[in-house]
Amino acid sequence: SDKDVAAFRKKIYLVKFNQKDKAVFTKVAEAKKGKNGSQQKFARKKLQSKEMFVMDDGFHVWIWVGRETNVAAGFQANRMTLNDVARRYMKKKKRPRSLPVTAAVEGEEPKEFLD
Repeated sequence: SDKDVAAFRKKIYLVKFNQKDKAVFTKVAEAKKGKNGSQQKFARKKLQSKEMFVMDDGFHVWIWVGRETNVAAGFQANRMTLNDVARRYMKKKKRPRSLPVTAAVEGEEPKEFLD
């Protein structure tokens, strides 16, 4: 609903892998409301080259992979892919399946990600 969209705050989650849950999402940042009611931009400085994050702006979900991340080891150990991470995030956080999901690698982010 429109009320849900207005109430949603942009969030950044750190992604870690474990044997039990496969992918675990820990919130590291949430956008604050500005004086005019709009949300502030994401604090990109929260993103670290050795980690993987999910950024959810309410309209688009980004899986950001840092250049120094050993994602392959986590995926191999847990038999997961980026699509698996996205599906698990959508389910765990009760996000609509209709949201677009895009992977972005540090330094190669599309323009839409940087806006």
